[in-house]
Amino acid sequence: MEKSKIIKSLYFPYFWGPLVGLMLILLFFFGFSLKSYTHKKQKEILLNKSTILQQDYSKDLSGNALAKLKEKMVSDSQKLDINLTLLDPQKHPVFSASLPHMDKEEDFINLVLPLKVAQNNLGYLKASKPLSRYYQELKYIFLLMGIMTSTLLASFFILNYTLTKKIIRPLKSMRNYALKIAEGDFSSKILIKKRQYKEIKQLGHTLNKMKDQLEGRIQTIIKNKNEKEAVFSSMIEGVLTVDLSGRIIDLNNATRKLFNLKSDFKYKGHPLELLIQNEPIQKITAQLLKEDEPIDTEIDLEGQTIIRLQGAPLKSMDEKIGALLVLNDVTRLRKLERHRKDFVGNVSHELRTPLTAILGFVETITEGKVDDIETQNRFISIIQKQANRLYAIIEDLLDLSRIEKEAEGEGHRIEMNDQAVKNMIELALLTCEPKAKKKNINLNVDCPDLLEGKFNSLLMVRALSNLIDNAIKYGPEHSQVKVSAFKEGEKVVFSVKDLGPGIDEKHHERLFERFYSVDKARSKELGGSGIGLAIVKHIALAHGGQVKVQSSPGMGSTFSLHLGQS
Repeated sequence: MEKSKIIKSLYFPYFWGPLVGLMLILLFFFGFSLKSYTHKKQKEILLNKSTILQQDYSKDLSGNALAKLKEKMVSDSQKLDINLTLLDPQKHPVFSASLPHMDKEEDFINLVLPLKVAQNNLGYLKASKPLSRYYQELKYIFLLMGIMTSTLLASFFILNYTLTKKIIRPLKSMRNYALKIAEGDFSSKILIKKRQYKEIKQLGHTLNKMKDQLEGRIQTIIKNKNEKEAVFSSMIEGVLTVDLSGRIIDLNNATRKLFNLKSDFKYKGHPLELLIQNEPIQKITAQLLKEDEPIDTEIDLEGQTIIRLQGAPLKSMDEKIGALLVLNDVTRLRKLERHRKDFVGNVSHELRTPLTAILGFVETITEGKVDDIETQNRFISIIQKQANRLYAIIEDLLDLSRIEKEAEGEGHRIEMNDQAVKNMIELALLTCEPKAKKKNINLNVDCPDLLEGKFNSLLMVRALSNLIDNAIKYGPEHSQVKVSAFKEGEKVVFSVKDLGPGIDEKHHERLFERFYSVDKARSKELGGSGIGLAIVKHIALAHGGQVKVQSSPGMGSTFSLHLGQS
């Protein structure tokens, strides 16, 4: 149905219509011209015949041979196949010689010629010739011409229809092929036949080449798009884009996590202020949509998370289409910076205190201000004590650095072997026993004899010694420190419990930081490097475990190591 419409639209109004009309006009003019020519020719023939009869009849009419003239007229009428009528000078019929088969109502060519002798008008001769016979011949000729013209037109139409179908069929196939390409279907190619027209072949090759190039470019675009989406989704930083009306264009997984948004929900087109109800972010976004200047600032989310926000106008082809926000959670970084500052301050303080004492006493001695030997010995004793303290701090810092690297997998991993847990506890108690005796503190042990696990013995003795030393240091005289160990599932738990003053819960989180002290004055009085619990923490991490504390003011403290490698 569609194909016939194409043929009609191509040929009937633009080609066949004018052609048929032209043929009809030519046939009309040819028929009219042929009829006029035939009429003229027959009139000339009739005039020639009548002129001959005019001279002959004039002689007979002048000799009063009317009877003879009538016989001639009858004979000539039959010979010449015309009607002859003799008229008097007043043009009244005198005698008529008519052919018997002629109808009086037919069309005739009539000629009236005068019959004269010596300028005397004797009458007139009227000659009439019927045209019906010639009209019949003309009709036959017209019929033959019509048949020939119709046959020619029909043949030409069939030929053109066949050629049109031969051209349109591949064109329609190419049209359908182009539609498939437009829909993204690149699975087929145009079949180019050898007997097709050269132009059709060239068009087919061009479409196939275009398909290959378009498919390659689309695959490149899809690949680049997928790569960008993968990078966009896997970015640590949150990325958020909004249009000029403040509605979401896109956001990645990091942004969803940062603001607790659903991971499988499509937020495109939603207003930003309904999703992220944070006034600073909304103000910054509004500013970016109004101005073209980039923004780099930090904002606080509900007092818990610190976000570094970098914003810039979003443009496409130098036209502003929205705003881009990059959100980076710097909470941990800021905490680390704060801890670093605290650590530097604490280290400076811890190192300055013994160094100041050492320099002061050395200066006093070297300047000769002390003559008393006993006083000099006491100063030297203090210098030695402060030097030992300084040495202990440096040793602990070096040990902590080494343990941290081993816990984080840098350098060599710590070596762990099967160890009897009770033996490690007893070695730690042996180290701390002199201090316990000075304060009359009983050291109690609760550990199964057969309890074993994979540990680094030196590090575990160090960790237990630090915990027991702290328990003795902060415990009251004539009290007790209980050291226990037991199996808890796949873990081995070490516990050190004292009856000291206890620790407020607000300090629990920072207890294991370097140089952190709940009571700085008392810590200074009791001595120590200030990083003993930090060493305990990293020894636990090196063993794949963790350290915990349970304590409250006036209720003593319990420090426990939960080690996963057992």
